[in-house]
Amino acid sequence: MKAIYFTHFGVELFAPTEDEAPGVEFVRVDEIEELAPVAKDCEMIVVSGSRYNAEAADVICNKMPDLKWIQSTAIGTDRFTTAGLPDDVLFTNAAGFKGKTVSEHGFAMMLALFHRIPWVERNRQSRDWDRKNIRDNCISAEGKSIVIIGYGSIGKEFARKAKAFDMNVVVVSRKVPAADDPNVDTYIPLSNLNEALKGADVVAPCLPLMEETKYLIGDAELALLNPGAVAINIARGGIYEEAAIIRALESGHLSGAGIDVYENEEEYEEGASLENEPLWARDDIIVTPHMASAGGPVLPPIRDLVFENFRRMNAGEALKNLVEFD
Repeated sequence: MKAIYFTHFGVELFAPTEDEAPGVEFVRVDEIEELAPVAKDCEMIVVSGSRYNAEAADVICNKMPDLKWIQSTAIGTDRFTTAGLPDDVLFTNAAGFKGKTVSEHGFAMMLALFHRIPWVERNRQSRDWDRKNIRDNCISAEGKSIVIIGYGSIGKEFARKAKAFDMNVVVVSRKVPAADDPNVDTYIPLSNLNEALKGADVVAPCLPLMEETKYLIGDAELALLNPGAVAINIARGGIYEEAAIIRALESGHLSGAGIDVYENEEEYEEGASLENEPLWARDDIIVTPHMASAGGPVLPPIRDLVFENFRRMNAGEALKNLVEFD
């Protein structure tokens, strides 16, 4: 059995043969041009969401007739459904592996904005002391209200960190958290999002991009936050209306934003210029290049999941992290 891995990690994720997957030949592909020549007889592929574009989808859908299973190294599925997936192929994702690291990145951006770190760094570069102005605009996380939208692995870890900093945690999701969850102060259904946003100091979506979450947060929703609030996006570009974030910052209603994902992200990855991108031009936004999961222990869990699912497949059992598409 041939299994291809086409990821952004740039490392040997699997040896050519692995004791944990008897009878499987692993083939590493680093560039899209290398994919089609090895596509024949491929029955399984491990692929990063950032690598799954229209060109990759064309090869996977049309040049892998024996394909049985796609393993994504991402949690979200929007890139895959947008580019297109082959029919009758199993799809598993990396849900549950990145919650601690992704939430850590979002929390770091929030604290940096609260404590004016980007402004302090610019002052350092210009050799400007400006102590009073910085001190007067600092915010403590203690006692502030954070709205976490979505309560999967990332949302739960964000909530746990927020409670450790003595924040008031409001969880918005379709599913009700456990009654004894120590990290949730208030639960509000997603259908009542506006109620949750009223008077919040931070909003942090942690849910996938789908038709019903596209532009979930725009001008009207941001206006419900407390003046001086902070917006964080570690979820997916398109959950916020980016232009609305800019307007709220320009008006002073938001004091800052931390953004790791973007509406035009695929264009950025393909080399589009950031010169005229408004998010990248402002001093009150921390922008990072979709790196929230970087640094965490992601590779060992992915390997373990692949091997476990090979075992399950051979045993006729349901695969772990199986995604069912409508």
